[in-house]
Amino acid sequence: MQKQLFVPYSGPQLTGGDIVRVMFKLDAADGLDVSDGIIQIPYWEDGVQRTLNATDIGNSTDIPAATPAGAWIALGAGYTIPNSVKRARFGNGHLVLSIEDDTS
Repeated sequence: MQKQLFVPYSGPQLTGGDIVRVMFKLDAADGLDVSDGIIQIPYWEDGVQRTLNATDIGNSTDIPAATPAGAWIALGAGYTIPNSVKRARFGNGHLVLSIEDDTS
């Protein structure tokens, strides 16, 4: 799967302690190697833009092959917004998800 799309600002504004997670739903029973995937999420903290990546969201693992279809899967633990942040949003930039099937 490889996608790059422009994402407008998120609707609700986030604050310190909130968690930004990347989730997907499997359409078939399968596993997925996401250890070498590329993830770039446009993100803003108190008006300063940065890009969240796979390390920021804690992604460094594979999804087990026995994962059932229809299951919601989180890539990593998510990015916890620091408590000092008053206003955070994601969006207003290009979101990139590149996850390769290493078995083909």
